[in-house]
Formats: sequence, structure tokens, C-alpha cells
Amino acid sequence: MSGDRQLQQFSFIFTAIAIFGGPWIFGAWAFWWFWPFAACIFLGFAFFCLRLCYGRHELLRESPADARLMWILIAGCVPFLLYALIRFLQTEVYMSAERSFLLILLPFLIGVQIVYGFSGRQVRALHLGLLLNLAVQGVYGLVNHALNGSRVVLWRDGFIQYWRDDRASGSYFCPDHFAGAMEFALALGLGVAFARSTRTVPRLAALALCAVAVWCVIWSKSRGGGITIAGMILFAIMIGLVQWPRILRWSMRVVLLVALVGGVAAFLKSEHPYVERFKRYPYTELEHSHRVNMIMSAVRAWKQKPVFGVGAGMHEHYWLRTGPSPDGDRAAGRWPTRPNFHLFSYKVHSDWVQLLEEYGIVGFVLFGVAASGVLGLLGLGYFREAPSTGPPSRRFQWVLGALFAICAMTIHSVGDFNLQIPANGWMFGAILGIGVAGIVRRGTDLERRIDSEDPA
Repeated sequence: MSGDRQLQQFSFIFTAIAIFGGPWIFGAWAFWWFWPFAACIFLGFAFFCLRLCYGRHELLRESPADARLMWILIAGCVPFLLYALIRFLQTEVYMSAERSFLLILLPFLIGVQIVYGFSGRQVRALHLGLLLNLAVQGVYGLVNHALNGSRVVLWRDGFIQYWRDDRASGSYFCPDHFAGAMEFALALGLGVAFARSTRTVPRLAALALCAVAVWCVIWSKSRGGGITIAGMILFAIMIGLVQWPRILRWSMRVVLLVALVGGVAAFLKSEHPYVERFKRYPYTELEHSHRVNMIMSAVRAWKQKPVFGVGAGMHEHYWLRTGPSPDGDRAAGRWPTRPNFHLFSYKVHSDWVQLLEEYGIVGFVLFGVAASGVLGLLGLGYFREAPSTGPPSRRFQWVLGALFAICAMTIHSVGDFNLQIPANGWMFGAILGIGVAGIVRRGTDLERRIDSEDPA
């Protein structure tokens, strides 16, 4: 094995350890779980950089065929990363800022390695590994909840407020973040199931994974997860069948739409505890919701520094000032109606609001530019593969999985912070990297290795 190939193997192994292992260590939430996996990602990227220096002539043979697309995409992401780095260095509380910046940087490093450094065999193995790992996570979550009601999460006691409410949390402490991981399982499963190239047995296996993912979200009783699952399935019905013959495509869409609407209606009419949880939510008294209070606190903090934000990771520190409702008056000796003494907010419970609060309008716009570049590239790949005039390719599975994952995080992150959970962010970066790799490396080692084999 050449030195270049050894470096590639080391890069893949260390990166895969974080992607596959993070979800099994409580999402790598606490710093003593976060740092070992973060070190693995940095080591993987270091081997990737050594490979650039050691065997550039070999790496270029596997470089993106559409190189300009790749460099345009990177150029769109770099301004946001540089801005996040600057805001990290300017923030008063170093540890909070460091974590916030790494939650942005590490998924990017994972994606770059997948797109530019991994071989076709490695990208394919990563995709299959994610499918299997998420399937085992889902089965574990269901079995663990059936056996002990999620009172124990792996080898630790679960959070009492969740198991008292009979909510499954899988290998995470929080059911909502377990639901977020299962949304990735649904995204990848739908991508495999809807692609025309997929054979019968893998398609059935993918549908089984989708069923496990939906079942897990129902047992997690995550309201955001339920809404996200419905939105993902609707999105998949609208765009996922594009490769199929026209008559069959529209027939399947009608049947699946009727099944989706009928299934949701029947479920809402049932007396399932999950439905009751939706009904108990104080829709007419949103001001009393802890989640809404945290979001409005972040908005009040953002208004203090709207252009550049309050600083990376600073939400939890501004909470003491902005958490209480704004109707108090120190001079008049009047307490706010909601002092929030009993609540502390580590995260906003909205990824998008927290991004705006901590990085300001400038950061929000720069993130939008980077996200638009990724989405535009995936859209280009989607329309390239949609006609399916040539031999079937696994690329379309990857593109669909990435688009469905974006749909999941776009919806769920409105009212939760799945992208603040390290392991979920790393899986998201890997799913996007796999999708982009299938687009920009056409005609290279990646395409030859995949398309020369029988489609899955």
C-alpha cells in the first residue's frame, strides 16, 4: 500500500469513529465525551492535509471532475467560517465560544474530507455504515424503552422528566435529539427507497428503516419530530419519485398523499398518548411556554447587538439579563411577570434564532450564502440525475438523502437545537458530504467504482 493510500485510510478511520461513535456516547454532548471525538475529526483532517502535501499527484486523480463547482462551494463557506472564527476570538467566555465555533467547523471538515479525500469505496461504505448505525440506534431505542421505559440510557440513568412522561430517548438523554437522529434515518431510508436504481431487497430494507424511524419518533413523543416527519414524507412524495415513469410517478404520488393524509388524520383521532401531548400544548397561552420564553429571550438579546450578535456561545450568559419578561421596572420596584427563576437556558431551542442572536445579521446572511451554495449544488445534481437516461447510479440515493436531511433540519431547528448536539451535527455534515461527493466527482474514481457494480 502506498503512503498516499495509508494516509487516506487513516483519514477515513478517524473520521468514521466520530460519525459512528458520537451518537452512541449520548450524542457527545458533555465535554469529556465531545473532545475525544473532536480530536478524531482533527486527526482525520490532519491526515487529509498530509496527503495533500505527500502525494498531490495521486490525490488529483481523484479530485472533483467539476472542480469549479467544488471551489465555488468552498469559497461560499469560507467567509462564514472566518466570521465565526473572528466572533469566537472576540467573545468574553472562551469555553462557550470555542464549543460554538467547533460545532460549525467540525461538520465542515467532515464534509470536505468526504468530497475531496475519500475514495469511492469509502464514500459508499460511509453511506452504508450510516444506514446500519442509525438502524441499530433505532432498534436499541425501541427495545430499551420497551424493557425499562428509558429509565436507563446505555449505562447511565435517564432524565427523570422524560421517563416519567414515558418518552423514548434511545442513546441520547433527550427524546427530541433522539428524534433528530431518527429523522436522518428517515432521510437516508427514503433516499434509498425512492431512487429508481434500488433493487427490491435493499428497497424493502430501506422502507423497514423508515418504519423504525417513524416508530421511534412516535415513542419519543417529540412534537417537533412529528411535524418534521410529516413534512419530510410530503417533501419526499413531491420530489423523490422524479426518476420513475410519468404515469407511475403520478399514480404513486396520489396514493402516497392519500395514505399520508389518511394516516395523519386517523392518528390524530386516536387516543394515543403522543396525540394527547399535542393537545395539551398551551397554544392559546404561548407566553407561558418555556420554549417560547427562551426564544423571545434570544430575540431580546439580539436586539441589543443586531448587526454582529452577542457573541459565539453567549446565549446562556445573556439569559440572566434577558430571560425575565421585559415588563419589570427596577426604578419603580416592579418585578417582571415572568422572572424565570426556576429556569436556566443553555440553548435557545431554535437553531436559527440562536444563530441570529449569537452571530447577528452578518453571520445569518453569511450562513445563508453558504447554505444556498450547498443547496444549489444538490439541486444541480438532482436535476442532472432526474432524467435517468443513462444507467442507474447510486448518486441519486445520496442526493435525495441529503435533500431530505436538509428538509428535516430546516423544519425541526425552528423549535429545537439538534444542530447544537455534536453527534447530530457530524452526521448531518457526513450526509451532506456524501450527497455533494456524488455530484462534483462525476467521471472520477468515485463514479467508476460505483457504476461498475450492480446498483443496490
